[in-house]
Amino acid sequence: MNPAWAETLVWGVIMFVILRDIARLTKRRKDNYNILKIKTEPSIHVKNRQPNQHQGNGVLVTDAARNIIGKAPAAPRPAWLPTSGGGQARLPPLRWSISIGNWIKFFQACMDTDTWTYLAEVKGEENITMHDIVAHFVKPWTRGTGCSIAGLLDDNQAQIETMVSHSYDGSVKETFCSVQSLVSLFFLPKDARIFFCTLCLYHPQDGVECGLSIQQQLNLKPFAKIIELKPRYGMFLIHTTLVEVLNRLWCVHEVDEAILAGIKIFGAIDTNRWTEKQFDKMVDTVCTRNAVCQDQDREMLTNLIQERGGFDRLDKEAVGVRKQAKSDLLAALSFQQLFSMDISSIERIDQKTPLLRRVSLV
Repeated sequence: MNPAWAETLVWGVIMFVILRDIARLTKRRKDNYNILKIKTEPSIHVKNRQPNQHQGNGVLVTDAARNIIGKAPAAPRPAWLPTSGGGQARLPPLRWSISIGNWIKFFQACMDTDTWTYLAEVKGEENITMHDIVAHFVKPWTRGTGCSIAGLLDDNQAQIETMVSHSYDGSVKETFCSVQSLVSLFFLPKDARIFFCTLCLYHPQDGVECGLSIQQQLNLKPFAKIIELKPRYGMFLIHTTLVEVLNRLWCVHEVDEAILAGIKIFGAIDTNRWTEKQFDKMVDTVCTRNAVCQDQDREMLTNLIQERGGFDRLDKEAVGVRKQAKSDLLAALSFQQLFSMDISSIERIDQKTPLLRRVSLV
């Protein structure tokens, strides 16, 4: 065989094996997969400077210990974000959903503001958390509407297809990459409907008719009901290097509900931030019984978990999820080493013929 042809064949086989292994991690049926394409044009975002009717004089910035460290300029409200909708009370929790595409669009809008730039300067971009997103973007942009961000973006929200569990103390930047990986690594379509509580709950606590308070929303037991639905794409647990996600008792509760419902749990990560050593440490230090939440919820959640068999079984499940996520990480790192490009730099083309269609997943 011609040496050049032999080399080409070897590299082709290596690439096929890596793509096959990445696809296997999702355990999806072959019809869910489409051809991959390298991005050729970077996304271009223009900062939105439209005045915000709720902007006031800015919002205080706090660090991880909730100490005030500055005051960010008010974020201008995107022109494309509707100012009214049906209201959170109008829909059952099973339809408090947002598409992955709209989730990405929202966070890109946040990142393209002077508010985000200020937060990055005073906190460090990696240290911007979901608490910051709620305080500086979600509340000002939804206040008085009675609608969550998800409800404003889609007045006819469809049923949830996957549950995304995350910590409010987690890194927004890493979470953003983790959610993008649902498309690039797990092959979910961008129109898949997800539940992500930062955007799917109504946060202002303003007593608006047709809106609900946080406690009223929690009383509807949305997490349990969504998981009982056995969502089509299972549940994703987002891990960031900034905080241990299972230190949040509500996340532990969501894992508990997923086990009870018998649905698959996947670990989602930003593969550019984790090392194998960091991941091994995280696997070795799982201890869900140390998770915390607000006092009014702690006893209820702890008793519920204990009644179902205790925390040890949740630790075991978490270890399994993280070992699978580590396989994702190693596959992504191997891809990067072999082809000198990040796995997130490839995306699907929504066609039905193609490269990965014949791959049998096991």
